[in-house]
Amino acid sequence: MARYLGYIVSTIPFGLGLLWVGFDSKKQGWHDKIAGTVVVRNRRHGVEPVRFDQA
Repeated sequence: MARYLGYIVSTIPFGLGLLWVGFDSKKQGWHDKIAGTVVVRNRRHGVEPVRFDQA
């Protein structure tokens, strides 16, 4: 639910929250950061573990 409410917050300032994906190291938009989520895509040629550097 928080992710969907985050979409509203992300689009209000000229869509900057959605464009943020291009600059973020985890490829998260503001809606993902608000909800604490990240999208993980499954590759056809096997499964790769998701690792993020600790900041």
